[in-house]
Amino acid sequence: MRIDSAQLQFHSSHQASSRYTREEQLHVNLPGRNGQMTELHYQHRQSIETQQVTTYSDLRHQAGAAALTQQAERLAPQVEAANRLAEQAASTAATAANEVDEQESFLELSPEDKLRIALIQSLLASLTGREINFSITDLRIPSSTGKAADLPAHPAQTPAALNPAPQASLDYQVSETFYQQESSHFSASGLVRTADGQQIQIELSFNMSRELLLQHEFSMRLGAALHDPLVISFDGRAAELSQERFEFDLTLDGQKDWIPRLGNHSAFLALDKNGDGIINDGGELFGARTGNGFAELAEHDDDGNGWIDENDAVFEHLRLWLKPGSGDSQQLVSLKEAGIGAIYLGHAETPFTLNNALGDERLGVIRSSGIYVSEQGKAGLIQHVDLSV
Repeated sequence: MRIDSAQLQFHSSHQASSRYTREEQLHVNLPGRNGQMTELHYQHRQSIETQQVTTYSDLRHQAGAAALTQQAERLAPQVEAANRLAEQAASTAATAANEVDEQESFLELSPEDKLRIALIQSLLASLTGREINFSITDLRIPSSTGKAADLPAHPAQTPAALNPAPQASLDYQVSETFYQQESSHFSASGLVRTADGQQIQIELSFNMSRELLLQHEFSMRLGAALHDPLVISFDGRAAELSQERFEFDLTLDGQKDWIPRLGNHSAFLALDKNGDGIINDGGELFGARTGNGFAELAEHDDDGNGWIDENDAVFEHLRLWLKPGSGDSQQLVSLKEAGIGAIYLGHAETPFTLNNALGDERLGVIRSSGIYVSEQGKAGLIQHVDLSV
Protein backbone atom coordinates (compact mmCIF):
# COMPACT_ATOMS: atom_id res chain seq x y z
CA MET A 1 0.00 0.00 0.00
CA ARG A 2 1.24 3.47 -0.96
CA ILE A 3 -0.30 6.43 0.85
CA ASP A 4 -1.05 9.41 -1.30
CA SER A 5 -2.65 11.73 1.30
CA ALA A 6 -4.39 11.68 4.65
CA GLN A 7 -6.56 13.92 6.76
CA LEU A 8 -6.56 12.66 10.33
CA GLN A 9 -7.66 14.00 13.72
CA PHE A 10 -6.60 12.57 17.04
CA HIS A 11 -8.31 13.28 20.36
CA SER A 12 -7.13 12.08 23.76
CA SER A 13 -7.86 12.81 27.39
CA HIS A 14 -6.50 11.63 30.70
CA GLN A 15 -7.83 11.97 34.23
CA ALA A 16 -6.39 10.72 37.50
CA SER A 17 -6.89 11.28 41.21
CA SER A 18 -5.62 9.78 44.44
CA ARG A 19 -7.19 10.26 47.86
CA TYR A 20 -6.10 9.19 51.34
CA THR A 21 -8.45 9.50 54.34
CA ARG A 22 -7.71 8.70 57.95
CA GLU A 23 -10.42 8.66 60.66
CA GLU A 24 -9.63 8.18 64.34
CA GLN A 25 -11.75 7.73 67.45
CA LEU A 26 -10.53 7.56 71.03
CA HIS A 27 -12.94 6.79 73.86
CA VAL A 28 -11.61 6.69 77.44
CA ASN A 29 -13.30 6.07 80.80
CA LEU A 30 -11.23 6.90 83.88
CA PRO A 31 -12.24 6.98 87.56
CA GLY A 32 -12.62 10.52 88.84
CA ARG A 33 -13.52 11.97 92.20
CA ASN A 34 -15.94 10.09 94.45
CA GLY A 35 -15.48 6.98 92.30
CA GLN A 36 -17.44 8.41 89.38
CA MET A 37 -16.19 7.68 85.88
CA THR A 38 -14.92 10.51 83.70
CA GLU A 39 -15.62 9.98 80.02
CA LEU A 40 -13.31 11.41 77.36
CA HIS A 41 -14.09 11.24 73.65
CA TYR A 42 -11.86 12.43 70.80
CA GLN A 43 -12.36 12.34 67.04
CA HIS A 44 -10.05 13.34 64.20
CA ARG A 45 -10.41 13.15 60.43
CA GLN A 46 -7.78 13.95 57.83
CA SER A 47 -8.00 13.77 54.05
CA ILE A 48 -5.44 14.43 51.29
CA GLU A 49 -6.33 14.38 47.59
CA THR A 50 -4.25 14.96 44.44
CA GLN A 51 -5.22 15.09 40.77
CA GLN A 52 -2.51 12.66 39.77
CA VAL A 53 -1.41 9.09 40.34
CA THR A 54 0.15 9.04 43.79
CA THR A 55 0.88 5.92 45.81
CA TYR A 56 -0.69 5.00 49.13
CA SER A 57 2.64 5.21 50.95
CA ASP A 58 3.39 8.69 49.57
CA LEU A 59 0.02 10.14 50.66
CA ARG A 60 0.23 8.40 54.03
CA HIS A 61 3.66 9.92 54.54
CA GLN A 62 2.30 13.36 53.67
CA ALA A 63 -0.47 12.92 56.24
CA GLY A 64 2.09 12.34 58.99
CA ALA A 65 1.57 10.43 62.22
CA ALA A 66 -1.94 9.63 63.41
CA ALA A 67 -3.10 12.54 65.56
CA LEU A 68 -4.63 10.51 68.41
CA THR A 69 -2.00 7.76 68.64
CA GLN A 70 0.15 9.68 71.12
CA GLN A 71 -2.95 10.57 73.14
CA ALA A 72 -3.89 6.89 73.35
CA GLU A 73 -0.35 5.89 74.32
CA ARG A 74 -0.33 8.55 77.05
CA LEU A 75 -3.67 7.48 78.56
CA ALA A 76 -3.15 3.70 78.29
CA PRO A 77 -0.89 3.46 81.41
CA GLN A 78 -3.47 5.41 83.43
CA VAL A 79 -6.21 2.96 82.42
CA GLU A 80 -4.05 -0.06 83.29
CA ALA A 81 -3.05 1.46 86.66
CA ALA A 82 -6.68 2.23 87.56
CA ASN A 83 -7.75 -1.33 86.77
CA ARG A 84 -4.86 -2.78 88.79
CA LEU A 85 -6.07 -0.81 91.81
CA ALA A 86 -9.63 -2.04 91.21
CA GLU A 87 -8.41 -5.65 91.00
CA GLN A 88 -6.48 -5.25 94.25
CA ALA A 89 -9.60 -3.88 95.96
CA ALA A 90 -11.69 -6.78 94.63
CA SER A 91 -9.06 -9.26 95.80
CA THR A 92 -9.09 -7.72 99.28
CA ALA A 93 -12.88 -8.00 99.41
CA ALA A 94 -12.71 -11.63 98.29
CA THR A 95 -10.13 -12.41 101.00
CA ALA A 96 -12.35 -10.83 103.66
CA ALA A 97 -15.31 -12.88 102.46
CA ASN A 98 -13.24 -16.07 102.62
CA GLU A 99 -12.20 -15.28 106.20
CA VAL A 100 -15.86 -14.97 107.18
CA ASP A 101 -16.54 -18.33 105.53
CA GLU A 102 -13.70 -19.89 107.52
CA GLN A 103 -15.13 -18.54 110.78
CA GLU A 104 -18.52 -19.99 109.94
CA SER A 105 -16.98 -23.34 109.03
CA PHE A 106 -15.65 -23.54 112.62
CA LEU A 107 -19.24 -24.07 113.77
CA GLU A 108 -19.89 -26.92 111.37
CA LEU A 109 -19.52 -30.25 113.26
CA SER A 110 -18.96 -33.68 111.81
CA PRO A 111 -21.09 -36.60 113.13
CA GLU A 112 -18.04 -37.84 115.10
CA ASP A 113 -17.65 -34.45 116.84
CA LYS A 114 -21.34 -34.39 117.72
CA LEU A 115 -20.98 -37.87 119.31
CA ARG A 116 -17.97 -36.73 121.35
CA ILE A 117 -19.90 -33.71 122.68
CA ALA A 118 -22.82 -35.96 123.64
CA LEU A 119 -20.41 -38.24 125.58
CA ILE A 120 -18.85 -35.23 127.35
CA GLN A 121 -22.31 -33.98 128.36
CA SER A 122 -23.22 -37.44 129.69
CA LEU A 123 -19.94 -37.71 131.66
CA LEU A 124 -20.36 -34.26 133.24
CA ALA A 125 -23.95 -35.07 134.17
CA SER A 126 -22.85 -38.26 135.99
CA LEU A 127 -20.10 -36.38 137.88
CA THR A 128 -22.17 -33.36 138.92
CA GLY A 129 -25.52 -35.02 139.31
CA ARG A 130 -27.26 -32.51 137.07
CA GLU A 131 -27.83 -32.12 133.38
CA ILE A 132 -25.20 -30.04 131.56
CA ASN A 133 -26.09 -28.14 128.39
CA PHE A 134 -23.68 -26.04 126.35
CA SER A 135 -23.24 -24.86 122.77
CA ILE A 136 -20.22 -25.23 120.56
CA THR A 137 -19.99 -21.42 120.47
CA ASP A 138 -19.14 -21.56 124.20
CA LEU A 139 -15.92 -23.39 123.30
CA ARG A 140 -14.63 -20.68 120.94
CA ILE A 141 -11.44 -18.88 121.87
CA PRO A 142 -12.21 -15.21 122.59
CA SER A 143 -10.71 -12.65 120.24
CA SER A 144 -7.85 -10.44 121.37
CA THR A 145 -10.28 -7.60 122.00
CA GLY A 146 -12.18 -9.68 124.52
CA LYS A 147 -15.39 -9.23 122.52
CA ALA A 148 -17.35 -12.04 120.99
CA ALA A 149 -17.02 -12.17 117.23
CA ASP A 150 -20.03 -10.88 115.37
CA LEU A 151 -21.10 -13.55 112.93
CA PRO A 152 -23.37 -12.63 110.03
CA ALA A 153 -26.88 -13.96 110.21
CA HIS A 154 -26.71 -14.82 106.50
CA PRO A 155 -23.77 -15.91 104.37
CA ALA A 156 -21.95 -12.92 102.96
CA GLN A 157 -22.20 -12.41 99.25
CA THR A 158 -18.98 -13.01 97.41
CA PRO A 159 -17.80 -10.35 94.99
CA ALA A 160 -18.79 -12.60 92.08
CA ALA A 161 -22.40 -12.33 93.17
CA LEU A 162 -22.39 -8.56 93.02
CA ASN A 163 -22.45 -6.25 90.03
CA PRO A 164 -18.81 -5.51 89.26
CA ALA A 165 -17.53 -1.98 89.72
CA PRO A 166 -17.12 -0.04 86.47
CA GLN A 167 -13.72 -0.61 84.89
CA ALA A 168 -11.50 2.02 83.37
CA SER A 169 -11.32 1.51 79.63
CA LEU A 170 -9.64 2.78 76.50
CA ASP A 171 -10.96 2.17 73.00
CA TYR A 172 -8.85 3.50 70.12
CA GLN A 173 -9.87 2.91 66.52
CA VAL A 174 -8.31 4.17 63.32
CA SER A 175 -9.38 3.46 59.75
CA GLU A 176 -7.48 4.36 56.59
CA THR A 177 -8.99 4.51 53.11
CA PHE A 178 -6.97 4.92 49.93
CA TYR A 179 -8.76 5.46 46.62
CA GLN A 180 -7.11 5.87 43.24
CA GLN A 181 -8.68 6.17 39.80
CA GLU A 182 -7.23 6.74 36.38
CA SER A 183 -8.84 6.91 32.93
CA SER A 184 -7.61 7.59 29.40
CA HIS A 185 -9.53 8.11 26.16
CA PHE A 186 -8.24 8.06 22.60
CA SER A 187 -10.06 8.55 19.28
CA ALA A 188 -8.91 8.89 15.68
CA SER A 189 -10.97 9.94 12.66
CA GLY A 190 -10.25 10.97 9.11
CA LEU A 191 -9.71 9.92 5.52
CA VAL A 192 -6.70 8.20 3.97
CA ARG A 193 -6.15 8.05 0.16
CA THR A 194 -3.83 5.53 -1.42
CA ALA A 195 -1.83 5.92 -4.62
CA ASP A 196 -4.15 3.58 -6.49
CA GLY A 197 -7.19 5.75 -5.65
CA GLN A 198 -8.56 3.82 -2.68
CA GLN A 199 -10.19 5.87 0.13
CA ILE A 200 -10.09 4.53 3.67
CA GLN A 201 -12.40 6.06 6.28
CA ILE A 202 -10.79 6.02 9.73
CA GLU A 203 -12.96 5.78 12.89
CA LEU A 204 -11.19 4.32 15.90
CA SER A 205 -11.48 4.88 19.64
CA PHE A 206 -10.76 3.17 22.92
CA ASN A 207 -11.11 3.85 26.64
CA MET A 208 -9.00 2.61 29.52
CA SER A 209 -9.90 2.97 33.18
CA ARG A 210 -9.00 1.46 36.51
CA GLU A 211 -9.86 1.95 40.16
CA LEU A 212 -8.13 0.90 43.36
CA LEU A 213 -9.62 0.90 46.85
CA LEU A 214 -7.61 -0.05 49.95
CA GLN A 215 -8.94 -0.06 53.49
CA HIS A 216 -7.02 -0.67 56.69
CA GLU A 217 -8.43 -0.75 60.21
CA PHE A 218 -6.70 -0.95 63.56
CA SER A 219 -8.14 -0.98 67.06
CA MET A 220 -6.71 -1.11 70.56
CA ARG A 221 -8.83 -1.80 73.61
CA LEU A 222 -7.85 -1.81 77.25
CA GLY A 223 -9.94 -2.44 80.35
CA ALA A 224 -13.67 -2.97 79.92
CA ALA A 225 -13.95 -4.66 76.54
CA LEU A 226 -16.74 -4.11 74.04
CA HIS A 227 -18.38 -6.95 72.13
CA ASP A 228 -20.73 -6.56 69.29
CA PRO A 229 -24.00 -8.49 68.88
CA LEU A 230 -26.81 -7.49 66.53
CA VAL A 231 -29.91 -6.12 68.26
CA ILE A 232 -33.42 -5.94 66.77
CA SER A 233 -35.58 -3.06 68.04
CA PHE A 234 -39.33 -2.60 67.84
CA ASP A 235 -41.64 0.43 67.64
CA GLY A 236 -39.09 2.36 65.57
CA ARG A 237 -36.95 3.08 68.62
CA ALA A 238 -33.18 2.70 68.85
CA ALA A 239 -31.56 0.10 71.08
CA GLU A 240 -31.38 0.90 74.79
CA LEU A 241 -29.35 -0.70 77.58
CA SER A 242 -30.09 -1.10 81.27
CA GLN A 243 -27.47 -0.60 83.97
CA GLU A 244 -28.62 -3.94 85.38
CA ARG A 245 -26.41 -6.76 84.17
CA PHE A 246 -26.67 -10.52 83.79
CA GLU A 247 -24.17 -13.35 83.44
CA PHE A 248 -23.50 -14.69 79.93
CA ASP A 249 -20.40 -15.95 78.13
CA LEU A 250 -20.35 -13.32 75.42
CA THR A 251 -16.60 -13.46 74.82
CA LEU A 252 -16.44 -17.23 74.09
CA ASP A 253 -13.71 -17.86 76.66
CA GLY A 254 -15.70 -20.25 78.85
CA GLN A 255 -16.13 -17.60 81.55
CA LYS A 256 -19.35 -15.78 82.42
CA ASP A 257 -19.30 -12.05 81.66
CA TRP A 258 -21.49 -9.37 83.21
CA ILE A 259 -23.27 -7.69 80.29
CA PRO A 260 -25.99 -5.02 80.29
CA ARG A 261 -29.59 -6.04 79.79
CA LEU A 262 -31.48 -4.75 76.78
CA GLY A 263 -34.38 -2.33 76.97
CA ASN A 264 -37.88 -3.82 76.90
CA HIS A 265 -38.39 -3.06 73.20
CA SER A 266 -35.22 -4.83 71.97
CA ALA A 267 -33.97 -8.39 71.46
CA PHE A 268 -30.75 -10.10 70.41
CA LEU A 269 -30.75 -11.72 66.97
CA ALA A 270 -29.66 -15.30 67.64
CA LEU A 271 -29.08 -18.64 65.93
CA ASP A 272 -29.59 -21.70 68.12
CA LYS A 273 -26.87 -23.73 66.41
CA ASN A 274 -27.18 -26.92 68.47
CA GLY A 275 -30.99 -26.81 68.65
CA ASP A 276 -31.17 -27.14 72.43
CA GLY A 277 -33.57 -24.21 72.80
CA ILE A 278 -30.96 -22.18 74.69
CA ILE A 279 -28.57 -19.43 73.61
CA ASN A 280 -25.48 -20.81 75.31
CA ASP A 281 -22.81 -18.21 74.52
CA GLY A 282 -21.77 -15.42 72.16
CA GLY A 283 -21.13 -17.95 69.40
CA GLU A 284 -24.91 -18.14 68.89
CA LEU A 285 -25.22 -14.37 68.49
CA PHE A 286 -24.05 -12.30 65.52
CA GLY A 287 -20.94 -10.17 66.06
CA ALA A 288 -19.36 -11.54 69.23
CA ARG A 289 -17.09 -13.82 67.19
CA THR A 290 -15.65 -11.32 64.68
CA GLY A 291 -16.84 -7.92 65.89
CA ASN A 292 -18.98 -7.43 62.76
CA GLY A 293 -22.48 -8.79 63.17
CA PHE A 294 -23.71 -7.66 59.75
CA ALA A 295 -20.82 -9.46 58.03
CA GLU A 296 -21.51 -12.65 60.01
CA LEU A 297 -25.19 -12.49 59.07
CA ALA A 298 -24.28 -11.89 55.41
CA GLU A 299 -22.53 -15.28 55.33
CA HIS A 300 -26.03 -16.83 55.29
CA ASP A 301 -27.29 -14.85 52.25
CA ASP A 302 -27.65 -17.92 50.00
CA ASP A 303 -29.06 -16.13 46.95
CA GLY A 304 -26.83 -13.06 47.27
CA ASN A 305 -29.68 -10.54 47.05
CA GLY A 306 -28.47 -8.50 50.02
CA TRP A 307 -31.34 -9.65 52.25
CA ILE A 308 -31.92 -12.44 54.76
CA ASP A 309 -35.38 -13.65 53.77
CA GLU A 310 -37.30 -16.87 53.20
CA ASN A 311 -35.04 -17.72 50.24
CA ASP A 312 -32.20 -18.25 52.71
CA ALA A 313 -31.99 -21.50 54.67
CA VAL A 314 -31.05 -19.73 57.90
CA PHE A 315 -34.23 -17.62 57.98
CA GLU A 316 -36.45 -20.23 59.65
CA HIS A 317 -33.77 -20.96 62.25
CA LEU A 318 -33.14 -17.37 63.37
CA ARG A 319 -34.54 -16.40 66.75
CA LEU A 320 -35.15 -13.25 68.75
CA TRP A 321 -33.82 -13.62 72.28
CA LEU A 322 -36.28 -11.58 74.35
CA LYS A 323 -35.51 -10.30 77.86
CA PRO A 324 -32.19 -12.13 78.32
CA GLY A 325 -31.15 -12.45 81.94
CA SER A 326 -34.66 -11.89 83.31
CA GLY A 327 -35.23 -15.49 84.36
CA ASP A 328 -34.06 -19.07 84.18
CA SER A 329 -36.09 -19.82 81.04
CA GLN A 330 -35.08 -18.16 77.78
CA GLN A 331 -37.71 -16.53 75.59
CA LEU A 332 -36.85 -17.42 71.98
CA VAL A 333 -39.20 -16.30 69.21
CA SER A 334 -38.89 -17.04 65.48
CA LEU A 335 -38.81 -14.19 62.96
CA LYS A 336 -42.19 -15.27 61.59
CA GLU A 337 -43.73 -15.24 65.06
CA ALA A 338 -42.33 -11.73 65.53
CA GLY A 339 -43.75 -10.64 62.16
CA ILE A 340 -40.34 -9.96 60.58
CA GLY A 341 -40.29 -10.66 56.85
CA ALA A 342 -36.73 -9.82 55.80
CA ILE A 343 -33.52 -8.26 57.16
CA TYR A 344 -31.47 -5.95 54.94
CA LEU A 345 -27.70 -6.51 55.14
CA GLY A 346 -26.74 -2.95 54.22
CA HIS A 347 -25.96 -0.58 57.09
CA ALA A 348 -24.52 2.83 57.92
CA GLU A 349 -22.23 3.97 60.71
CA THR A 350 -24.19 5.61 63.55
CA PRO A 351 -21.77 5.90 66.50
CA PHE A 352 -23.56 6.75 69.73
CA THR A 353 -22.55 6.06 73.34
CA LEU A 354 -25.06 4.50 75.75
CA ASN A 355 -24.39 5.45 79.37
CA ASN A 356 -26.12 4.75 82.65
CA ALA A 357 -28.57 7.23 84.18
CA LEU A 358 -25.81 9.22 85.91
CA GLY A 359 -23.67 9.28 82.81
CA ASP A 360 -20.62 7.98 84.68
CA GLU A 361 -20.50 4.46 83.22
CA ARG A 362 -20.47 3.44 79.58
CA LEU A 363 -22.83 0.52 79.00
CA GLY A 364 -22.17 0.20 75.29
CA VAL A 365 -21.87 1.93 71.93
CA ILE A 366 -24.20 1.76 68.93
CA ARG A 367 -21.80 1.32 66.00
CA SER A 368 -24.04 0.98 62.94
CA SER A 369 -27.68 0.70 61.96
CA GLY A 370 -29.74 -1.03 59.27
CA ILE A 371 -33.35 -1.97 58.66
CA TYR A 372 -35.69 -4.92 58.54
CA VAL A 373 -39.13 -5.15 56.90
CA SER A 374 -42.12 -6.58 58.74
CA GLU A 375 -44.80 -8.79 57.22
CA GLN A 376 -47.11 -5.76 57.50
CA GLY A 377 -44.81 -3.74 55.24
CA LYS A 378 -43.31 -1.54 57.96
CA ALA A 379 -39.61 -0.87 58.56
CA GLY A 380 -37.79 -1.46 61.83
CA LEU A 381 -34.26 -1.08 63.18
CA ILE A 382 -31.46 -3.62 63.45
CA GLN A 383 -28.29 -2.30 65.07
CA HIS A 384 -24.75 -3.39 65.77
CA VAL A 385 -24.30 -2.64 69.48
CA ASP A 386 -20.97 -2.94 71.32
CA LEU A 387 -21.69 -4.10 74.87
CA SER A 388 -19.36 -3.21 77.73
CA VAL A 389 -18.13 -6.37 79.45
